[in-house]
Amino acid sequence: MQFNYKQHNPDYATLLADRSMLLMREMIDPGYDSIAKCSDTRPTHGFLFESLTPQGHEYFAGHYRGENFNSLRTYNVCFGTWLGANYSIVLVNMESFRTLIRSGLRQITGEMGNWTTKVLAANLTLFLARIFSSFISIHPYADGNGHIARFLVCAASIPKGFVPREWTIHPRPIDDVRYREAYKEYREGREEMLLKLIGEWFEYDSEEPRCLL
Repeated sequence: MQFNYKQHNPDYATLLADRSMLLMREMIDPGYDSIAKCSDTRPTHGFLFESLTPQGHEYFAGHYRGENFNSLRTYNVCFGTWLGANYSIVLVNMESFRTLIRSGLRQITGEMGNWTTKVLAANLTLFLARIFSSFISIHPYADGNGHIARFLVCAASIPKGFVPREWTIHPRPIDDVRYREAYKEYREGREEMLLKLIGEWFEYDSEEPRCLL
């Protein structure tokens, strides 16, 4: 059984756009816990893709590949010409990703008061590129990985004062060619394109002159 969220509910675009907006509105709450939300995205994935799964396979929403659920136990994915992590190591990889999220966000939060706006923007941009690329490389879900990668970027940055200009969880905010090319370049050690794209997506929301990432 394969999971493609576009095939199971004709209203998927409206549902995902509405749910994405609700998720982003939560992020401006002063009590929003970025570390908790980003460390384990399964509740968010479940919220986004509820009612968009094949009948009888509702577990596709909110669970990683490799978890003990029928088709997910041995579910592999490819995106473009790349393969996601093998199902047998997804859970281990996501535990490492959890550590990356927690340590990175704690460091940024702890240093924010010591950094200028430009230094914060530069460091946050580098961190966002790293978590975006790391998550996409693993591709832990059967479908909807791009949505959750974009959610991670939002959840890690909006509470820090960065607001989206041309960025949504759904639909994808930029054309597919630039999106894939930026990821390809980053994986091959050339980070400039992905950093530039993130810079186009966000700007800093403060009393000072706005500093584009």
